[in-house]
Amino acid sequence: MSVIETLGLPNDFSGVVVGEVLDEGPAAATDLHEIAEMRTRGDGELVGTRADIITAIDGQSIKGMDDLITYLARHTRPGQDVTLTVHRDGKQVVEIPIRLGSR
Repeated sequence: MSVIETLGLPNDFSGVVVGEVLDEGPAAATDLHEIAEMRTRGDGELVGTRADIITAIDGQSIKGMDDLITYLARHTRPGQDVTLTVHRDGKQVVEIPIRLGSR
């Protein structure tokens, strides 16, 4: 079962799950949340029950990690401010400004 399924989102929901926010990274200074409230499924696999999922950057839809990396490479530079659209905990949508760090 994926994080998307665990959160009760439709199968066609897409985006990039925030797996970890590094203490020294640019996201640490924002309201971006990593996967939380891990629980064990019946098969023993750990699954997050709360997560931020990035669905857009600067209004550009993000379907997966390839889309996010492509956008960052083509349209941004270190030190630039961008806005992430984030689907939080399977329900709430929030806009999170972030200043990009070095690559």
